[in-house]
Amino acid sequence: MNKLPKLTEEERNAALERAMQVRRERAMLKSRFKSGTVSVEEAMGEDCAQKMRVTQFIKSIPGVGDANAKSLMLELGIPQNRTVGGLGCRQREQLIAKGEEYRSRAVH
Repeated sequence: MNKLPKLTEEERNAALERAMQVRRERAMLKSRFKSGTVSVEEAMGEDCAQKMRVTQFIKSIPGVGDANAKSLMLELGIPQNRTVGGLGCRQREQLIAKGEEYRSRAVH
């Protein structure tokens, strides 16, 4: 059976603080992304986006909701559990192109 390591109170608090920091960074990225101040390609290059699920990343694109995110994932052949950092070159290029297409439609 897989047991979690025993952490001291200090180690546990440090891990919790780091997790909160990562969540804050992702929330700020999503906010900047939705407001249009950062492009799809720039957002994908951010460190905090690398471990983000592609589904969550796609839903951050202005004009994309659950239905569009699911269909885009299917269209590009991206598994539901894939992270942004785990995308292949072609998937990445296609996602950037499609994401910018959605962004341009939402802005205009």
